[in-house]
Amino acid sequence: MDIKISDKKIFEILSFDKVFFKIYLKDYFKRYQINNNDIDIVSEAFLKLNNNKILDIKDLIELGDHINFNLKVFGLRNFNYSLNEKEPQYTENFSFIYRKLQTLLNCYHGFWSEIEVLEKESYFHIQLMRIIPFACNNELICQLVLISNLIKENITPFIMDNHDLEIYKNCIRTSDALKFKNIIGKRSKEELEKMVNLYKKFYQLPEDKDIKDIILLKV
Repeated sequence: MDIKISDKKIFEILSFDKVFFKIYLKDYFKRYQINNNDIDIVSEAFLKLNNNKILDIKDLIELGDHINFNLKVFGLRNFNYSLNEKEPQYTENFSFIYRKLQTLLNCYHGFWSEIEVLEKESYFHIQLMRIIPFACNNELICQLVLISNLIKENITPFIMDNHDLEIYKNCIRTSDALKFKNIIGKRSKEELEKMVNLYKKFYQLPEDKDIKDIILLKV
């Protein structure tokens, strides 16, 4: 499922309203089921990441450090972890994680740049998750990266339901970016509706009126 140009334009206009966008992000992270005590930490880390125009390995490490600050876990993990194993295999050699991340980012900013956005982002995310670069909170950190990348392309972020999560986990195991892309497209469209409804409530606009055409006329 591809994202409509009009939907991208609506998201761009709404996210340009910085006051509303911060309100939206707080609401989004609540529905994302992040603990209330952690929402400010996650929001701060996310906004800092989202301000960076070009994603590099330093940004990934800083995001991970910010999210895992209370756990006192910093940098990249220092053990091997197989997708088929329940327990990590500890080792002193973890430079391969850095190399894998750098290679993945080189591909992302290099020849993948010509790939359709949702396809590129879904594949990048799946491969990032398969590296499992952080000692803790890999799913949250990697999804924050994905959300930031989508927003930079004026694509509404998304929230998966329980059924989606089962498919998502299988997509990571099998490296199936296409199925994950379809989840992103479907849930992003639904999330845009929630964003528009929140916008109407925030500005006390009639909740029973479709205001998308009015939003598109805004400069």
